[in-house]
Amino acid sequence: MIDEKLEKVLNSCRVDNRAAQKEIYEFYYGFVFSIVRRYVGSFEESKEVTNDVFFKIFTKINLYQQGTNFKGWITQLAKRVAIDKYRADVNKIKTSEKDEIPDTSERFDIQWLNKMDIEEKILLIQKLSPAYRLVFNLYVIEQLSHEEIAQLLNISTGTSKSNLAKARIQLKALMIKYQYV
Repeated sequence: MIDEKLEKVLNSCRVDNRAAQKEIYEFYYGFVFSIVRRYVGSFEESKEVTNDVFFKIFTKINLYQQGTNFKGWITQLAKRVAIDKYRADVNKIKTSEKDEIPDTSERFDIQWLNKMDIEEKILLIQKLSPAYRLVFNLYVIEQLSHEEIAQLLNISTGTSKSNLAKARIQLKALMIKYQYV
């Protein structure tokens, strides 16, 4: 969308113009869905969270500062909504700080992922348990530190490190299972 047109549509969204909201939704749906898909387990759940993101976009549109990067703003919103979904589900997820960090000989080699196409990567990462998938995405893709992840998810640094190590082991097992290595 051209910046001039985007600002006009966003101004219409600020006054709850449904046609303008629909235009934003249709134009950015695929983009938002691709971000959410990295963090959320199932396809159906990803659709739900994507719709939650658009609800946030339209209810928080007055917080967007005109002239700034709208795509960047909705990217951050999408990540936050996906992380909030994780937090809401955290009672279902079993993580423990007492889990041992696996032997380094079993650790995942990130170079294996680099040899795969993007769709294969996404499918494998989606198969990780929610806690492992979230930490893996935040550490490997978003390049946050374990301290930042711990603060964001309200877990300890040790839990973040443990979950990343376990994610790598699960990914290695999945890659072997599906014969990527």
